[in-house]
Amino acid sequence: IYYVDLSCNFYLEYRAGELDAIYDFKKAGFDFFENCKKNLANLLSKDDYEDFFSKFTKDNIISVISQNKPFTLNYFYYVNNEKHYAAMKLIKLDLKSNDHVLIVTTNIDAQMKMQEEFIKTTKEKVTFSAISQCLASDYFAIYYVNIVTDDFIEFYAKDDYNDMNIEKSGTDFFATSRVNINRVIDPADKARMLKEFTKEKVLASVNKGITFSLSYRLIYNGVSTHVLMKVNKFDNEYIVIGVSNIEAQYKKEIDIARELNKAKMLANTDALTGVKSKHAFISYEEEINREIVSGIVNPFAICMCDLNGLKKINDTLGHSAGDDYIRLGCHYICDTFKHSPVFRIGGDEFVLVLQGYDYDHVEELAQKILDISLDKKSGVVLACGYGVYEPGKDELVGDVFDRADTKMYENKRYLKGLE
Repeated sequence: IYYVDLSCNFYLEYRAGELDAIYDFKKAGFDFFENCKKNLANLLSKDDYEDFFSKFTKDNIISVISQNKPFTLNYFYYVNNEKHYAAMKLIKLDLKSNDHVLIVTTNIDAQMKMQEEFIKTTKEKVTFSAISQCLASDYFAIYYVNIVTDDFIEFYAKDDYNDMNIEKSGTDFFATSRVNINRVIDPADKARMLKEFTKEKVLASVNKGITFSLSYRLIYNGVSTHVLMKVNKFDNEYIVIGVSNIEAQYKKEIDIARELNKAKMLANTDALTGVKSKHAFISYEEEINREIVSGIVNPFAICMCDLNGLKKINDTLGHSAGDDYIRLGCHYICDTFKHSPVFRIGGDEFVLVLQGYDYDHVEELAQKILDISLDKKSGVVLACGYGVYEPGKDELVGDVFDRADTKMYENKRYLKGLE
């Protein structure tokens, strides 16, 4: 035990006598840190010596105790080529001053040997094949955790993972993990990891026989990499935690999703005109029906447009001319109803769902379609009819659709009569 006055480096040294509870005064001096360096020079290896005194400095000590925290440091030394473990704890004696401290150094050989024995026994007990049955094959690391004591060891880790300086063993796995989350996890995933990866949530899952899994991004080799953590219960005292690299799988899923979206876009787009397809209208209709059932639907109208004379053009001028006629009619529809989705649901049939501006001006816009049809210069004849959704009367979109379809055919007959 050392009493040290940091203001002047004065110290008093006491050592345990025959009985550990009795401490005898040994010596005093005014150069505490220099004496420490001399005393440990022959007890520590060169690397350990430099590491120890990079941490055990007056500035570091004052920085810690000024926050009213204890300064602790574990290290090992050699006597007659035999390794010994020691623990140092520094306590501030005066809450109002950082000058007066008590430094206690303790031999912790027994504790460390117990931990080493734990690691040795555990590695003998747990076989690689038994652990790998619980986990994916492409793993970064596997941990074996005692859920009673929270002691843990790293059972396996890839070389690159070792470069991340993550602890290989310890006495408080989840507390250590929280420190490492802030250090090696992608910043975008830190908050979620701190919230989800807790001992309580892990045990709540594995105690029911359910694998606890969590995906996140790890800064691995300087790159944000998608990984998957899986936790399985090994027995009543232990869980096995594996961290797997799923970056390749993630990229494959992204590619699949992109292809599915592309296919969906193709399915929802009419190839001839570029407007939405019949498939898209079915989905849109289902969405509005759900809104109707929930009672939160916005006012809307259904407008039906049909091209007169397409069959005659196909029969006399050919289908290429017929396609041009469909595209021309579609152009007029889109140019008139600028704020509404347009769906081509048949060879010459288009349906529109009107909301907002187009809904408010539906009569005016329907008249514009009629004017286009009556103008010989337009080169197209479009029959048009619409139905307005009436809450309480109409049950679903189909009811409005039927009214619009009926009015469209009335307009179609009217236009044929003018030919």
